[in-house]
Amino acid sequence: MMMIPTKNTNIAIETGKAKLNHSLALTDCYVLAASKIYNCKALFRKPEREMLKNIETLKKEYRLIFLQDYK
Repeated sequence: MMMIPTKNTNIAIETGKAKLNHSLALTDCYVLAASKIYNCKALFRKPEREMLKNIETLKKEYRLIFLQDYK
């Protein structure tokens, strides 16, 4: 039986790629995946410790916004 990719499988695949490439928390990876699929910004309260290791790469790959920048 052949599976036809849908938005649900696409988000799972993109989440897995983010997890593999950036070693972030799974919930953060879902936010990043959704931002890529729906071509929108990924909103976070602040950069997490794990994000800081790859922040420049993440900024190039995803459209990130951090609320702490708007205080």
